[in-house]
Amino acid sequence: MPASLECLPVELFYEIFSYLQLHEFLPAFSNLNNRFLTILTHTPLDRVKIGVNGMNMTTTQLYHRYLSEHQTCSHVNCLIVSNTMSIGNGIWLASHLHLFTGLRQLILFDIDRVDFESILSVLSCLRHLRRFDVKFTKYDGAASTYYDLPEGYYHERIFRSLPQLHICQLHFTPLTSSMVHPFQSNVILSTDSSFVPVNSMLARLQSLSLRTCSFHFLSHLVRHLPQLQVLAVGLCQSWFSSQYPLMNICNSSIDVSMVPNLHRLKILWSGRTDGIKLPTQLFTRDVFFQLTYFSLIAESLSSLVVQELLSMLSSQCCYSFDLHEYRRTTPMDLEQSTISNIMVNTFRTLKSRKPMEILFDTCRNGYYIWAYTLPRKCRELNLRRYWNVSNRLAQDRWSNALYRPKHCFPFVNKLIVNACTYPELVDQMISYLPSIIPWSQIVHLTIKEPLQMGQLHSILSYTSHLHTLELDEVINDITDLRENERLLTMDLLNNISTCEMLMTNGLRELIFRITSDTPNIIDIAHMIVERLPRLQIIQVDCHHPLLLQFMCILINGLNHLSFLIVECGRTDNKLYELELLAFRTANMRSFRTDTQVFEIEGFLRVWL
Repeated sequence: MPASLECLPVELFYEIFSYLQLHEFLPAFSNLNNRFLTILTHTPLDRVKIGVNGMNMTTTQLYHRYLSEHQTCSHVNCLIVSNTMSIGNGIWLASHLHLFTGLRQLILFDIDRVDFESILSVLSCLRHLRRFDVKFTKYDGAASTYYDLPEGYYHERIFRSLPQLHICQLHFTPLTSSMVHPFQSNVILSTDSSFVPVNSMLARLQSLSLRTCSFHFLSHLVRHLPQLQVLAVGLCQSWFSSQYPLMNICNSSIDVSMVPNLHRLKILWSGRTDGIKLPTQLFTRDVFFQLTYFSLIAESLSSLVVQELLSMLSSQCCYSFDLHEYRRTTPMDLEQSTISNIMVNTFRTLKSRKPMEILFDTCRNGYYIWAYTLPRKCRELNLRRYWNVSNRLAQDRWSNALYRPKHCFPFVNKLIVNACTYPELVDQMISYLPSIIPWSQIVHLTIKEPLQMGQLHSILSYTSHLHTLELDEVINDITDLRENERLLTMDLLNNISTCEMLMTNGLRELIFRITSDTPNIIDIAHMIVERLPRLQIIQVDCHHPLLLQFMCILINGLNHLSFLIVECGRTDNKLYELELLAFRTANMRSFRTDTQVFEIEGFLRVWL
C-alpha cells in the first residue's frame, strides 16, 4: 500500500515539530494545504526563542508575523525574547503580550528600560505565569536599566502582577553615577528606608535569584516569602548609600523562622565594597545547618571566615566555593618556603571534606590566593594566568594529602590565550591544555596578544566546535607594530587554510579591533568577505576615518551577516548612525540601526 505524507497521524507531526524551532518548519509547511495549516495552528510550542543566536531580521519578522496573525500564542508554554543581537523585540512583545494566554515561562534578555516599562504595564494579563526572568549579558546593560532608581522599584510591580510565580530571576544592578540617561528618578522614599518596600505576598514562589541585593532589602523580602526554598543573591551595600549612610549598619541576621523552608543557597560576596556583612553574619547558624546545597563565590574573603562558614553546615550538605583573596606584603618576603607555608596553612584552615585546589600568584605589592572546590564550575579559563601561578596544590578527598593536580574543568567553554615572550612556553601551554579541558567543549576563543601563525593554527585545529573567535590584541605602539610585526587579524585572513578550517568548524562570530592608524582597513573588509563568507555576527572596536566604507563592504558582501556591532565612542556613535543611514543606497541590504551608551563606551548596532 503506498504511503504518503498525508497519511501520517497528527500526533507524529507534533512530535517532529517539538524538536525544531519555529522558523525551521514554518516556511515549508505553512502554505502546503489547509490540513497542515490547521496542524501548525494547533501545534503546541513548548519553547519559542525570538532574537537569540544572531537571528536575522527576516527570520525575526517571520516570528512576529506568525505569532501575531495566527491563533498560536495560546499554545506557547515558554517564550524567550532577547534584544542582545536584535532591535525592537521588546516593543513587539509589549504590544502582543496579552495574546499569550497560556504562557507559563517568560525570559527576557537585554530589554532596555523603555521597553521594559511597557512590558510591565501589561504584565498583569499573564496571571498564570510560573517563571519570570530578567537577565542581562552585560553588567552595564543591567545598570542602565536601573539607572537612578531605588532598590525594589520594579520588584513590587512584578510580584503584584504575577501572583502565581514559582521561579523568579531579577538581574538588576544599581548605577547612580555619571552615566547620562533620559530617565530621572522621581521616587520619594521614607527617611528610614533606602528601598521601595514589597507588600505583595507570593505564596507559591519557591526560587528567587537577585544579581545584586543589599542585606536590608533581602531581610525585608524574605519576610514576605516564608515558603522560599532556593535563594541566589549577590550581596552589595545599600543602594544610594551616600544618601542613606546609616542603612549600611545592621546587627541582626536572618534566622530560621524567616526562611523555614530554605534548603539551597548561593551567595556572591565581594569585600572590595565597604558596608557589606560577612557571609557568616547574613544568616544564623540554624539556617546554614538546614541547607542541603550551599555555594559561595567570594572575593577578598578571609579563609578563617570560610572555615567558620563550613563548620555551620551539616555533614549531609553538598557545597562548593570559589575564593579569591588578596594579601598585601613586600615581594622580598615571598620566598619559596614562605609560599609553601602560606598554601599549606590555607589548606589546614579551610579543612574541606571535598577535593579542592589552591593557586598562588604574586603581584607588585602582595600576592593572590585562589581556593576552590573541584570540579570548578567556572565557564572561563585564562590559560596564561593558570600556567603562571607559582604553585598549585590540591587536596585528595580521602587522604587529605597534597599533590600536583591533573583534573578537568568540565564547565569551561571559553578559553583565553595570552602570548608571552618565549614561543616555546606557549607551545608547552597548548600541549598542557588537554589535561585541563577537552577541546571539543570550547566554543569561544579569545587571543589577547599576537601569536605565531603556527601556534594559532594549532589551537584552531583543535577547537572543532568553535563559534566565536575574539582577537583582542593589545597594541601599545602602532609604529613599532607596522615595522616589526603584523596584526593578528591580517595574519589570520592571509592564511587561506586557517580561514577554511574556521568555516568548516562552524565559526559564526568574529570580534576584533582596528586602530585609527591601521592603513589597510578596506583590504581587511574585502578579505573578511572573501575568506569568511558565512559569518553571522561581527563586533569591531574601530576608530578610523574609513569606518563607514568598511561597514558598507561588510553589509553588502556577507549574505549571512545578521548583526554588526561597532564600538566607536559615546560621542561618535550617533554621528556614524546618521552617516550610515544617509549613505544607504537601493543596492544595499535592508537594515535597522540603534545606538547604546554605557559609561564611557558608545556602540552603533546594525541589524540585518
